[in-house]
Amino acid sequence: AQPPSTWRALFAENRYDEAMRAAEAEGFDALVGRSSALDLLALADLSRFAGRTSRASEALLGIRNRFAGTSESARAAFHLGRLAFDQRGSHAEAARWFSTYLAEQPSGGLAQEALGRLIECREAMGATSEAREAARRYLAAYPSGPHAAHAESLLAGE
Repeated sequence: AQPPSTWRALFAENRYDEAMRAAEAEGFDALVGRSSALDLLALADLSRFAGRTSRASEALLGIRNRFAGTSESARAAFHLGRLAFDQRGSHAEAARWFSTYLAEQPSGGLAQEALGRLIECREAMGATSEAREAARRYLAAYPSGPHAAHAESLLAGE
């Protein structure tokens, strides 16, 4: 007899609902408390893909709590920002998480997107001067980036 598949194996097969059930059966909270940072990032992705955004947040916050100061913790901050913006429409919370990522990984692999998303957050909050400041920072660092045209149009309105 073959051993039952774990959540990781099911996730690798894109069987998200089954993988989520397996993670819950294993004890989701226990997984958050004992898994590596990389496994927690995968668990957060699985949770998002299975439509369980609150569980994704729990996994990401687990990284922030257990692995503070690591690149994985900074990535968790970025993904918490995306969840706040995309899933809950909480622009202020998203701005805090994107700012946290940028403070922790100013030259990180997600810095360009984090700064672009920060422009969107601040603009959505009606914080025009802060959005323009983020747009100036974006254009200084990424003049040809995907958010450059939006940043330029925001600054043209000054």
